[in-house]
Amino acid sequence: MGEITLEVSTSVGVAMYMPGAPETAQELIKRADVAMYEAKRAGKAQVRIA
Repeated sequence: MGEITLEVSTSVGVAMYMPGAPETAQELIKRADVAMYEAKRAGKAQVRIA
């Protein structure tokens, strides 16, 4: 952006679907969301697996 330098980082939460598991899509999303916030608390550019 012109003479401005931007640094972008991403924190990611991952929840893996296991075929045949009784987990709903909403529960899977919730686990990924919780993992993402754990990653954010751990610092920049982190990944957490639920």
